[in-house]
Amino acid sequence: MTLLMPLSLVMVLLSPRPAESDQRIWPPPPSTDVASPSNTPCAGATSPCGKAALPRIRTDDPVLRWLLDTGSSSSLTFRWLVREIEGSDLVVYVRIVAMPRAIAGKTAFGTSAGGVRYVQVLLAEPQKGTEALVILAHELQHVLEVARNPLIVDAASMAAQYVRHGAVRKRGTATFVDTTDAVLIGDAVAQQLRGRHWELDQDFARVRASAHSAAVEKQAWQLSPYFDQMPSASCQFPCVP
Repeated sequence: MTLLMPLSLVMVLLSPRPAESDQRIWPPPPSTDVASPSNTPCAGATSPCGKAALPRIRTDDPVLRWLLDTGSSSSLTFRWLVREIEGSDLVVYVRIVAMPRAIAGKTAFGTSAGGVRYVQVLLAEPQKGTEALVILAHELQHVLEVARNPLIVDAASMAAQYVRHGAVRKRGTATFVDTTDAVLIGDAVAQQLRGRHWELDQDFARVRASAHSAAVEKQAWQLSPYFDQMPSASCQFPCVP
């Protein structure tokens, strides 16, 4: 879903399902690895430059790393999304950030340089692993839509393409745009995770708690030596950014 102020793609958890007449059958994920385009240097898991290339989807957050790894190992559709993006000309940075309550995630265009287009996928702080996997899959489908559309080269062209081809809805002064394919991808991943909710949510909770503990330890280690003299109300633990 796209929020045009600022220009970005957002998904609202309470968005209605598309009408049956609007739904399309999504092609099944390929059964073999997707080769990287020959005109994209140093792309994919191995690099023609003689060394391992960085992944196209990047994050340094252990919670997001768990989502990417678990989604790829638990859902054929999620794994296919990752492989398609890895074979594209995009570099995707995934982050967890504070966002308005109604927004679960958004995809925003960054810049283009050296034949590479850079985008960001931003997720609100996830509470449950299975829900976060569905939201991330939804956003990765938007990333794939950008990858497959050479007319998208900046935030303005991205907004124009989504207004033209997506489903536009108004909410107050904001404009939201989503696509049927992104909704269907989220539904497909949810179906493939059915029966594993308790297991995945418990594992996610452990990873999330560990990541938050590590963040608190890191912040405490970096505190000023004058911290003991500061008013106690200045920081209510855990002090997680």
